[in-house]
Amino acid sequence: DGIHFFTMDYIEGTPLDRAVVLEGLSPRDIAVVIRKLCDAVEYSHSRGVLHADIKPSNVLLDRHGDPVLIDFGIARDLMVSGEEDGLIGSPAYLAPEYLTGQSSYTIGCEVYSLGTCLYHLLSGKNPHDDVNTQAIIRRASSRTLRPLSNLATDVPASLNHITMTALKQDPARRYPTPAALAEDLRRFLEGE
Repeated sequence: DGIHFFTMDYIEGTPLDRAVVLEGLSPRDIAVVIRKLCDAVEYSHSRGVLHADIKPSNVLLDRHGDPVLIDFGIARDLMVSGEEDGLIGSPAYLAPEYLTGQSSYTIGCEVYSLGTCLYHLLSGKNPHDDVNTQAIIRRASSRTLRPLSNLATDVPASLNHITMTALKQDPARRYPTPAALAEDLRRFLEGE
């Protein structure tokens, strides 16, 4: 009748941030989940879509232990960059170059969000733990992140390195794609 709508599968699952606590996921378990999440984000990119709001509460862990990326409500066309009206996404998970207006929302921003998820799940704290959104934005270009190893001593050094690489301030020093991050997580999981 002229009303636009779309349907989605019902996913019986738990938001990832809650699942980590409820199910007591180990650093290795978290690496497995984030590697799969990287694959999902990479697939989204291959279809021309930037999610634009990757965070643990937008990922459900289904009954098989697989992550399902949800809430594409503010997703953007990968081919049409720089056309955002104002800031999109959740500031605590956004890349510094986007927060400061130095860049439009890009694949590199999604890699940063994945790194933020990894950091948050491994340590129990977001690297941008300010509750004030303005403070997060104001300090985006100058803030040095507290090393994950200072908060989570049970995280293996190689997983700490992977996480902090995904969170590099300079996007050129970050993983270029979610697939590259997933590949290093695979290497970690295989003991390489």
